[in-house]
Amino acid sequence: MNFTKLCTVLDYKTTHIHIYIWAITISIFLTSCGGGPVPWYLKDAKVDISKWTPTKEDVLKKDNINLVKAIVPFKDSSEFLIVGATQVYKLSFDGTGKTKVTDDADNNIVEMQKKDQARLYQRFRLKDSTARIIASADFTGDGDHEILAGLAETDFAVLDSKAQLLSKLSVSPSYWYRPVVTASTQPFVVLSAGNVLDVYNSNLKFLKKFDAVGMSSPMHVVAATFIGGGPDAMFAAVYNGRGGWHRSVLYVFSSTGDLVYKEILDDDYQSICEIQRADKMEFLLGGRNEVLLYSFQQ
Repeated sequence: MNFTKLCTVLDYKTTHIHIYIWAITISIFLTSCGGGPVPWYLKDAKVDISKWTPTKEDVLKKDNINLVKAIVPFKDSSEFLIVGATQVYKLSFDGTGKTKVTDDADNNIVEMQKKDQARLYQRFRLKDSTARIIASADFTGDGDHEILAGLAETDFAVLDSKAQLLSKLSVSPSYWYRPVVTASTQPFVVLSAGNVLDVYNSNLKFLKKFDAVGMSSPMHVVAATFIGGGPDAMFAAVYNGRGGWHRSVLYVFSSTGDLVYKEILDDDYQSICEIQRADKMEFLLGGRNEVLLYSFQQ
């Protein structure tokens, strides 16, 4: 092979090596951001672990809800506000457990909030503050809402309406994305780092750790709740990813922290709320245009 031909072959191979390296780099980048194909461990929607087997019922299905962002309980936990991206509904349970859905996307919501002292959102103005508001809840138990705010990428705090710091939490950079706050009367803060789920009380003091078997970045916790008051109660959490592939994973743990149920769901589910009943362990799971009811027998 003459020198000119050898150089041509080497240039050809070098170019293809560069293209191959760039393809791998782009693939890794897209995967880390939640883009690209569905990860292999989420490919099939299925029940992965079922030491306890629940009944599962679709209690609300309407095309115009879009993604259910929040499920807000009233005091007696027999009525809930289902907050979608474009619509709000009231979901009611009667004495026999049957459900009724009412379109309350008008002033009736305000009246219901006043009557039951339930609050969907509370506006805060943090003058001269770089803090980002994550969620609001009654962290102090005094009937007024405070806020959970991000002070930096891995620093979080509970602030009152005057931006006074009440408690603070600093976590490792491995805790990916932001904390979530449970919808229960007593709020808990939940953070994830891969398969690690950490729970903090309303003073941002560490309480419990759960093992979300099989989870890794870019999946992260987006909703969680204790079922039975907590923190020594059954616990459920939802993981979600980012990107074009829509998958969520539901985890349910017993009161002793054992993983008793894991389900890979075939769409986005980003809200969860317990139902308070003496004879059952139940929660609502909000997804795209629907709300599911999971019920575990004691």
